[in-house]
Amino acid sequence: LDLFCGGRGSVALGLFGHGGEDSDRRAPRFDSRGVETIAPRRHGLGVSKSNYITPEGFEALRAELEHLWKVERPAVTEAVSVAAANGAAATQTPGTAANTAPVAGGEKLFLYEERIGQATPVAVPGSITWTAVRENGPDGRPDPQIQGRITVPERGISALLTFKRNTDNSLPASHIIEVVFSVPPDFEGGAIENLQRIAMKRTEQDRGDPLVAVTAKVTDDTYLVALNDFEDVVKRNLELLSTRGWIDIPVTYRNGRRALITLDKGTTGGNVFEQVLREWAALSPAAPAN
Repeated sequence: LDLFCGGRGSVALGLFGHGGEDSDRRAPRFDSRGVETIAPRRHGLGVSKSNYITPEGFEALRAELEHLWKVERPAVTEAVSVAAANGAAATQTPGTAANTAPVAGGEKLFLYEERIGQATPVAVPGSITWTAVRENGPDGRPDPQIQGRITVPERGISALLTFKRNTDNSLPASHIIEVVFSVPPDFEGGAIENLQRIAMKRTEQDRGDPLVAVTAKVTDDTYLVALNDFEDVVKRNLELLSTRGWIDIPVTYRNGRRALITLDKGTTGGNVFEQVLREWAALSPAAPAN
């Protein structure tokens, strides 16, 4: 299903395809599984730099995974579970975006779900609350982050979306987007089996442009999206994060059905992104391209 139709004259396009003004000029690459890959960099006389991970990089990834699993994951899971419980009473009847409204308490969000035997997806309302998190990193330097708490009460889905600078020079990424889902035991889809990419849009109806990144599944409910650290690509990704007001996150459930989470920065989120992006710019590059 490549065409998702919503209400209010909106169309949630490109669940699996993407286009936009930059797609022809800098088309993403995909491996045999359809996963986006970082295009090899060119250095000096046109020699490609290997994309294989170094032993140091592997150890850094393993340490990051252990930290996420033993430290961050329990705290995040508890937080999103509380958010889901707080919003559980705000259930509504499934329909299209034309006859549904966002859940109160945050900016607009809709979960479009593919349904067998239906030409158009079901639009389930939700909300996202944006905040700026200002902490110090392991090196003691400021580490400002953007966090969005997603709630879709009717499905019992919650998620924590975190945008942050990559502070590990051994990892080939400028920034990291971490997405941690929480679904109930009786969730119809089983689980979030795959997160394909993250795309930025000007409007809800816009097809959008994907961030140039590599997505990795860390655990059953945790995904890391590593933004390409090539200089020109970093500028493009940051421009998309800064200037686009809507975000698309296409996912696949464990039962094979596809869904699209489309969310709005809104006024609050726009201010949070503007402030944190300004703070990122004031800091020296966390993980410059070699």
